Amino acid sequence: MITSLGSATRRDGRTAELVLMTTPEPADVPGLVDLLGHKGDSWREHVTRAVAGELEGLETRFYLALDGGRAVSNIMLVEFGGVGILGHVFTRPEHRRQGLCEALFGVLKPEFVARGGRRLLLHTGYDSAPYHIYLRQGWVDVTAGSGFMQWQPGAPTQLAGPWHVGPYRWGHWPALAEVFADGGEHGLQARGLGMFGPDCFEGPGLELKVAAERGECEAWVVDDASRRAAALAVLSADREWPGWRNLDLVCAPAAAETLGVLLAEIEWGDGPVGCWLPAADAVRAKALASAGWTREARLRGLLADGGSVDVWRREG
Repeated sequence: MITSLGSATRRDGRTAELVLMTTPEPADVPGLVDLLGHKGDSWREHVTRAVAGELEGLETRFYLALDGGRAVSNIMLVEFGGVGILGHVFTRPEHRRQGLCEALFGVLKPEFVARGGRRLLLHTGYDSAPYHIYLRQGWVDVTAGSGFMQWQPGAPTQLAGPWHVGPYRWGHWPALAEVFADGGEHGLQARGLGMFGPDCFEGPGLELKVAAERGECEAWVVDDASRRAAALAVLSADREWPGWRNLDLVCAPAAAETLGVLLAEIEWGDGPVGCWLPAADAVRAKALASAGWTREARLRGLLADGGSVDVWRREG
């Protein structure tokens, strides 16, 4: 569906039409896919499939500035349950410095709040020109100096059971962004995904879904009663050691009880599995020990802050 959001006067005096394109949308907006194609194959696949309505449970919205009916500036949101990832903030070079990005933020923010949206997350280069645009729009750092930012107009909500375990769906991509933003206090969240401290799930979450669909890994998520994501487990071939598999195990800070539920549902298959955790993380360590895992080794001082890492092992 395409909805008019009014218009904006560019700095050169011309008028730009502002629209919201909510997927799925059978009518093509000229220039949209081309505008976003610079991000790579996985991103192009997401955009194409979202427009076609093929991504279950994922809300994808494009806030567009049009010039002569053609998309020249865009901000994209992928959302689930009031939490979103903001990405694809891009203006064609010949249309930059015309105030189009600011105009799109001016209509995006009230529209997001009116729909019950409560939190948006993004990653950009720290102290870059886009970083300062986001600062002016009310965004703040999640972690200082990282370029990982948030805008949180709504109050946090509490997770609550009963819990449900199922495969990683498209809607989990933005839903889990909140889990990764609020976790990571001990310096290592998911070795296989390359997630250490609090970090943005924008790229890793998309690549994880694509990899799962290709059969390159298996991923499970615990949802609460309102279908909010509480925990994630990813089982994949270890990149360094043939014959081993790696388990990434992550949960929301207030959802430790979900880890046992999640571990009990995984079909492990044959062969050893390793899980790398910060030595300071007693919550995940307790869950693994309760599920029959053993601590194989402690690697001292491995983390950026000097913290140690424990390697846990499960025999298939």
